[in-house]
Amino acid sequence: PVANQQVIHNSLSPSFIAEANRASLPYTSPRPFVVLMACSLRDYKGVPEFFVLARSLPEMAFELVLNAPPAAVTDYLARHSVPNNLRLFPATADMHPHYHRAAVVVNLSRPDEWVETFGMTVLEGLAYGRPVIVPPVGGVAEVNVHPHTGFAIDGRDLGALQHALRLLHRNSPFYARMAAAARQRAAAFGPERFAEQVLAALRPLLPAPGLPAAPRAAPQPALAKHREPVVA
Repeated sequence: PVANQQVIHNSLSPSFIAEANRASLPYTSPRPFVVLMACSLRDYKGVPEFFVLARSLPEMAFELVLNAPPAAVTDYLARHSVPNNLRLFPATADMHPHYHRAAVVVNLSRPDEWVETFGMTVLEGLAYGRPVIVPPVGGVAEVNVHPHTGFAIDGRDLGALQHALRLLHRNSPFYARMAAAARQRAAAFGPERFAEQVLAALRPLLPAPGLPAAPRAAPQPALAKHREPVVA
């Protein structure tokens, strides 16, 4: 039954948390102000919207890390006009340099075409103390606390995206408060919290403390196999 189901969110690894904590929380809006997005090379993930957003905000820098090989990224660059303030990167196993440079981490997936189940890149951005902009539905909306750790905005609402980014870019005290709240929010998804949730979900299935375990069935004696007499 649905009433007995429980959602346990994913968690960040201790090694990732340790690296993220090396990044100091900013006291002012970073310069340059880098807007980071990491996603698959699919339109429904908001790639076209990210291009439009970058073109509309030339005072900021944009980085797009695509889950695609270098050849696919090169082909995409050849077929599309890329704004001067936007850099594209192929798939990488190490996102830390991107998070260090980022001021904001965004996810622009189209809510009516692709509902994000969780969004590890958003959680990783929060761990670095980076405010986020995510869709208003799906797992990413559960990670983000609008409007404390970031904003919940449909990626096709260009005006709302511009307003949010300009606010973070120009208002350093506001940015610093949101950055601190972002890192604090990420702490709720640490490995200790993950273990607590798993244990809480399994506890009803475990025997109560002090009760003897159910007796095991006594082993049955093995029966000797019948052997036909050997006739010489």
